[in-house]
Amino acid sequence: MKKYLLAFTIFLCAAYGAFAQDDNTLTKIGIGGSGGGTIGSYAGAYPVGSELNLRLEFPLEGTPVSLTFNTGLTFYLSSDGYNVDYTTDEGDYSSGSVAVFLPVQVGARFYATHKFFLEGDVGGSFNLNSPSSNFTSQKVALLVTPQAGFTFPFGASRFSLDASLLYEDRFESGGGYGQIAARVAFNFGL
Repeated sequence: MKKYLLAFTIFLCAAYGAFAQDDNTLTKIGIGGSGGGTIGSYAGAYPVGSELNLRLEFPLEGTPVSLTFNTGLTFYLSSDGYNVDYTTDEGDYSSGSVAVFLPVQVGARFYATHKFFLEGDVGGSFNLNSPSSNFTSQKVALLVTPQAGFTFPFGASRFSLDASLLYEDRFESGGGYGQIAARVAFNFGL
């Protein structure tokens, strides 16, 4: 999988290399989401991962580096899906399950060339499941998320679009939840 990520990153660099670098001096708020396949000890039971994400980006003046703060909700969908239905005999019922976590991370984004960036985030992943013991043994776990992608500005406006590939791992004793996903986010410059 690492080879595919590297090949995709090189392809994106080559495809986007003709664009001139825009000014990355704006503080940004990004709202986005991701989706992909899971890895780790829970991958068989929860094969699909996704996330809704809110990101703040604070550029460091005179450098290609920005500090980031991320939060949102991360979902892992069970292999038998998730379905809610209603019957007149039984009332509401559901099948399947969704494991839900709240990530809180800080990190740094480095603009390597043009709009190509590398980002690393680290923080905590809080278990929001009830009962939590059905999904994981830890209420809080270390969360690490490296990613690579591009920022696409909308002309001379304060808006841009981020597209990236990420690897996310929730470290737990005995294995944890993780995913390789594609993320898209809309940024609003302040």
